[in-house]
Amino acid sequence: SWAEEAGPRRAEILRVGKSHMPTSNQLAELIEKDEPWLVVVPRKGGKSKPLHVPPDLLIRTIDYIQFGRREIVDQCYDKIVGYREPDEVFLSGSTGLPLHPDTVTSIARRTFKKAGIERASIHRLRARFAVRTVESLMDSIFEEKTVGPESSWIETILVKAAESMGHSDPQSLRPYLTY
Repeated sequence: SWAEEAGPRRAEILRVGKSHMPTSNQLAELIEKDEPWLVVVPRKGGKSKPLHVPPDLLIRTIDYIQFGRREIVDQCYDKIVGYREPDEVFLSGSTGLPLHPDTVTSIARRTFKKAGIERASIHRLRARFAVRTVESLMDSIFEEKTVGPESSWIETILVKAAESMGHSDPQSLRPYLTY
C-alpha cells in the first residue's frame, strides 16, 4: 500500500517510523481538510525529502502499529533477552528488527503470485503511483485552462511528479506521460 499510495522505494518504506505518525488530533485535521501528511525520510541519493501520505494510508498504518506490529514486538520481548523496540514500522516477525529490502521484494512477489498476477513486483506499485501522479497533475493543468501553445506543461508536470517521487531527473518519468 505504501508503494502504491505514497510512491516510496522499498528502502524508503522501511525508513518510516512510529515517530513519523501523526497524533489523533493531527490525523483528524488531515481527514477534515483531506490533506496528506508529510513523512520526511532519506530518499535515494541520501537527501531527506517528504512522502505525501494520504490519511487513509495513515489510518491503516496506525492500526497495523497498534495490533499486528504490537504482536511482533510483544513476542520479541518475551523471547529475546535485551530486546529493544525499533522505531521503524515494518519489522521481521522472527527478529523484531526492521525488514530488509529483499524481504519486501519476496513478500510482494509471493503476494502477487498468490493473487495470480504474473511478472509483477513492488516496483509496479510505485509505477502505478507515478501514473496517478502524472494524471492528477495533467487534470489540474487542463482544468485551469493554463495550457497554451507556448506552455511548457509537459516539463511542469514532469518536474512536479519528480519532486513528489524523489526522482532527481524529471525526464525519467517521461514514459508515464503516455499512459
